[in-house]
Amino acid sequence: ARAPKGWTRVVVEKPFGRDLASYEALQDSLSSILSEDEIYRIDHYLGKELVQNMMTLRFANSVFEPLWSKHYIESVQIVFKEPFGVEGRAGYFNDIGIVRDIMQNHLLQVLALVGMEVPVSLHSEDIRNEKVKLLRCVKPLSLDDFVLGQYKGKDAKSLGYLDDDGVPSNSRTPTFAACVFAINNRRWDGVPFLMKAGKALDERKAEIRVVFKPTPGDIFGVPNTIRHNELVIRVQPDEAIYLKIISKVPGLTSRLEEARLNLFYRTAWEESMDIPDAYERLILDVIQGEKSLFIRDDELQIAWQIFDQALLEMESESAPRPDPYAYGSRGPIEAERLAYSHGVKWTDEP
Repeated sequence: ARAPKGWTRVVVEKPFGRDLASYEALQDSLSSILSEDEIYRIDHYLGKELVQNMMTLRFANSVFEPLWSKHYIESVQIVFKEPFGVEGRAGYFNDIGIVRDIMQNHLLQVLALVGMEVPVSLHSEDIRNEKVKLLRCVKPLSLDDFVLGQYKGKDAKSLGYLDDDGVPSNSRTPTFAACVFAINNRRWDGVPFLMKAGKALDERKAEIRVVFKPTPGDIFGVPNTIRHNELVIRVQPDEAIYLKIISKVPGLTSRLEEARLNLFYRTAWEESMDIPDAYERLILDVIQGEKSLFIRDDELQIAWQIFDQALLEMESESAPRPDPYAYGSRGPIEAERLAYSHGVKWTDEP
């Protein structure tokens, strides 16, 4: 229903379909009664403080832009970890899985912000144009690009996924997934973008980790364990940005150690004690008609195109079962092998 005066704005929450075909059917239904300007596809991750800060960090600080490319960056890692299982959401989760629940939307949006070019302005369409351009350069995924896992129980309080009420005993729904993206453009060609998401892991964490290449012509004999500089953007918990550097230990020694330049939000600003909830920010933007933190139709279509073939292969009858991993662990060991196969390693140590 539309009022004769004022505006119409409809907020649509995920899931936006379960594959490309169902999304296109959903979009056809929405577009038959609403214009694109009236549709606000909400992804609460885009309202999180550190995700909002990504563009400012990249484009307002001249120190990063010259280094933000294949020439200096070895890998980009986007990690989402939860230390608990589905806990009552089995009915929803078993039909969706970790790839649709977290990776195809929340984490892919983060990838777009990390990899996009500088927009012409801060106008919502200019920002979303650059995200779409970046996503169009992402090679569509196949099952070979993934490691899938399903957690198994540890004790009476830490039940396995198949032990949860509402989960079929033969379910092959992954509760863990790791994959590697290839971006075919001049900035990122050859740089692996690693993504990992899972439940019942060893800690609660959501981070973006930009791992820089080792310094060429090393004259210090830097140990392999600390050869890399790394920029870490911790989305949750305890929002922070820190840069890992190599430093000489103080005193009469030439020993080198890793040190951190830290920006902890809770101590840097008084305002950080009362950071608005992501949904608060996004609903305020709806009221104000600001769409830069909402997903456009073509952007979502490309997101499904990236994942669609892999999801089809995962759910085929011939697909292997997800690898089991222990409740409270780092996930399947195969995820480590996936990173090694691209010449890098995961750096999200506890």
